[in-house]
Amino acid sequence: MDLRIQNMESLASHGNIPGRKAMLDILEAGLEGSDPYYNAKELIRIDSGRLIIGKKEFEPAGAPVSGDEVINLDEINNIYVFGAGKAEYNVNGRFPNPERPFGDPTMGVRTNANKT
Repeated sequence: MDLRIQNMESLASHGNIPGRKAMLDILEAGLEGSDPYYNAKELIRIDSGRLIIGKKEFEPAGAPVSGDEVINLDEINNIYVFGAGKAEYNVNGRFPNPERPFGDPTMGVRTNANKT
């Protein structure tokens, strides 16, 4: 995982060093927790040639449909992923691929999101 705060060492090198390190750790954890990629990684996964979408913890109370959606990847040719908004590039760019599940953001997923 890449750190979001790139200059942690310089920020924690002076003043109240233990306090600064603790605050930087808290900020980094908050930034990681708010990154939609990690929730998408838990929600969308590949296991034994099956694309599995869903996680009980993400289901709202009283949802009309419950449980995982399971798609046998041997039975389909293409998967099309659509998204919109600021988080779309981060999530869609890392959508799972049987050869590189969540490993390579350059696997050929097309997106029109502006990376700004």
